[in-house]
Amino acid sequence: MNFKKIILALSLSLALAGQDQNIFYKDADIKTFSQDIALLTNKTVILDPRVKGVISVYSDAALDTNSIWEVYVSTMEVQGYNVLKDGDLYRVIPSQEGVKNFSEDGEFSGSISTEVIKLSYSSAKEIVNAVKPIVGVRSYIVALQNDREVLIADDSENLQRVKDVIRKLDSDLDTTISEIKLNNLSSIEALRLITSLKSDINTRFDKLAVATFQGSNKLILSGPQEIVIRAKRMLMQLDNDNDVSDSSKVIYLNYSKAEDILKILNDVSGSFNQEQNADYKTVITSHEETNSIIIRSNPQTIKTLVSIVKQLDIRRPQVYVEAIIVEISENSAKALGVDTLYSGDATGNKPIALTRFPSSTSPDLLSIITANTDESGIGAASSAANSLLNTQGFVAGLGNLTEGEDNFAMLLSLLKEDLDSNILSTPSTVVLDNEEASLFDGQEIPITTGESLGANNLTPFRTTSRQEIGLKLDVKPQINESDSIALYIKQEVSGIAGAQLSNTGDLITTKSEIETTVLADDGEILVLGGLIKEDVQESVNKVPLLGDLPILGTLFRSSSKSVTRRNLMVFLRPTILRDSVTTKDLSEEKFNLVRAKQLLKEEQDDN
Repeated sequence: MNFKKIILALSLSLALAGQDQNIFYKDADIKTFSQDIALLTNKTVILDPRVKGVISVYSDAALDTNSIWEVYVSTMEVQGYNVLKDGDLYRVIPSQEGVKNFSEDGEFSGSISTEVIKLSYSSAKEIVNAVKPIVGVRSYIVALQNDREVLIADDSENLQRVKDVIRKLDSDLDTTISEIKLNNLSSIEALRLITSLKSDINTRFDKLAVATFQGSNKLILSGPQEIVIRAKRMLMQLDNDNDVSDSSKVIYLNYSKAEDILKILNDVSGSFNQEQNADYKTVITSHEETNSIIIRSNPQTIKTLVSIVKQLDIRRPQVYVEAIIVEISENSAKALGVDTLYSGDATGNKPIALTRFPSSTSPDLLSIITANTDESGIGAASSAANSLLNTQGFVAGLGNLTEGEDNFAMLLSLLKEDLDSNILSTPSTVVLDNEEASLFDGQEIPITTGESLGANNLTPFRTTSRQEIGLKLDVKPQINESDSIALYIKQEVSGIAGAQLSNTGDLITTKSEIETTVLADDGEILVLGGLIKEDVQESVNKVPLLGDLPILGTLFRSSSKSVTRRNLMVFLRPTILRDSVTTKDLSEEKFNLVRAKQLLKEEQDDN
């Protein structure tokens, strides 16, 4: 039987523990009351054998588990008992003093009742402070932790009198409904502000109900008249602080481009549009002619966007980049050749044996022999003269040119050529931080890209493109916090090798390039590196077998050798120009240097 009671009590505890309950006990035994409270709050209560008596407890509103336990503890204190926590257990023992009044025979005299009163408007702590002076000596009154309920223990007659006073105090604050139209402050932002202030008990805004009507940017307030007035006064002050005369704003930029700022603002304002209603949709555009930004939105959003623009539209520092580009080229060529001719007919001008090695440095032996005969015309003489004029190096010959006899002629040509070149360029440029600058000094040459025959397969059609040859310099600086500069650099030196391809007539070009990213301090000289190239070419033309003979083989062969050395080096010095004064000083320095050179040249010309 006892086991069934335990199971029934446990089931009742689990069923009621998570629900709010109304408490109503009239002249109930204190032990039964303690047992019920233990079941409702899921706590273990141990009663001292001296705990006895009857109680009356009433609550006009449903209480949660924590409030029920507060009522129990307060009721025990009223009856003269203390509730002590011992681990997970709670012990109820008699206290030394209490409002409980016992007769000489130990029986309780008088009727003490306990009741929980739920407040509608007032703070429980304020009500308790106001009522305490009028309660009796044997009375007990306390504010529960939620600050919206008051527990009273007193005799029935005095309890009713105190309840009447509390009801009057709680109803003295008349509830009122009012609305406020916000002109500048967003109604959503105002609602968030009121909600945040509700957590502060001192503001008493927890008694305030607030609703927003976004279509007209209004707030509807409901609560005690005094609190509603305070809330409206605060919101009106905030609304005036956010006063902007117009919902549109034109911002004229000083340094930045309008289209660049527009992209940033559109990205930032995307989150604003998700929170705002249709009447306050943020619209941003730019006017290229005046380099300005136009914003249409609510005043708070306009203030935010204007602040962003002010931080972005600043004077950006510049970087003055000086470069020294040096390319040293050395060409060395050597050539040695022997041409021979043997004629054995009667006229003496028709060869029957000839050794000829094509070279641009030696004359044409056959043209010279032909022009020397009596039958040679003006054309043969002219051809021989041109051949001699185009000769490079040393040329010597010998032979017998007698008509009617066997004739022999030999021509020796020697050439040694050295060519040194030093390309020195000092380009410089001024560029904004994080912008790219490009310099080019040179020319454009035609390069064949394709060739085809015409419709009749006779007339060739050739397509060409223009290729830049000269000095190119691309640079993009980025200024860092510590006045160091990250530089992206692409430098190219190209030129014409001087020779032409025999089959197309196109020029042969040379090219040296450096592409890198470096880090340099302000005013520091930096070397990017060097490109060293050496090209050696050797060629030998000879008569088979005869050209391989020792010593005599030299008469039957021609040899040449060329060596080309090329070295490219680039030096850079970046200088940060943060203000107009620094830029002006640099410009004057460069101008004075150019002017001084001009004056010196004029003086030299006069002398």
